[in-house]
Amino acid sequence: MKKLFFLLLISYLTNLFVSAQQDQQQYKGQFYIAPDFGLMLGSVNRIEISPACGYHLTDRFSLAAGFKYEFYSETRLYNNMSAIKTHIIGPRLFARYTVLNNLDDFLPIGLNASLFAHTEFEGSSLERKYFINTSFHESGRFWYNTILIGGGFSQVASDRVNLNILVLWDTYTGSIALYTNPIIRFGFQFYIRPKTEELEY
Repeated sequence: MKKLFFLLLISYLTNLFVSAQQDQQQYKGQFYIAPDFGLMLGSVNRIEISPACGYHLTDRFSLAAGFKYEFYSETRLYNNMSAIKTHIIGPRLFARYTVLNNLDDFLPIGLNASLFAHTEFEGSSLERKYFINTSFHESGRFWYNTILIGGGFSQVASDRVNLNILVLWDTYTGSIALYTNPIIRFGFQFYIRPKTEELEY
C-alpha cells in the first residue's frame, strides 16, 4: 500500500513539473534591468539601491552584473565620536535559477509567481575608521568581498515587469560584520523586449 501511494505521489509531482515546464514563459535570450532595494531603520540605518542588468542564457537561468550604493549610519557613539555616517559602493554579480516556475501549480492560490535560487558576489568599499577595529582615526578605505546565497519570490506584474522579494545570507565568516542575516531585499525585473504588434483582420 505504501509503495502504491509513493508511486502515485511521484507520478503526480512529475505531471505537475511537466505542466509547469510547458506553461513557463519564454525568457531565453532576453535582457532585463533589475534594481534591488534594501532598507533598515533603527540604531543602524541602511538605505541601499543596487541596480543590475541581466541576460537569460536559458528560460530558467540568468546572469547579471551591476553595482550597489548604500548610505550607512549608526546613532551609537564610540569613544565620544559623533554618529557614524558613510557611503558604501561596489560591484555586484549574480546568478539566478528558477526552481519553481509557477507556484500556482503546487499551491492553487491564484498567484502567477515563481521561486528562484540566487547566488551573488558583492564587493564593498568601506572606510577603515568605521569597519576595522583598530583606530577610529585611521583613514582610507578597503574592500570587503563576500558571497550572498539564498532565494526569492517573483510575482508577475505585467508582460514586462516582475516584482521580487529576496532573502539572502552573507557567507563571510571574518571579524567584520557588514550584514546581519537574513538580508531582505525588494526589487523589480524590467524585461527589455519589443512591443508585440497586434494582428489586424
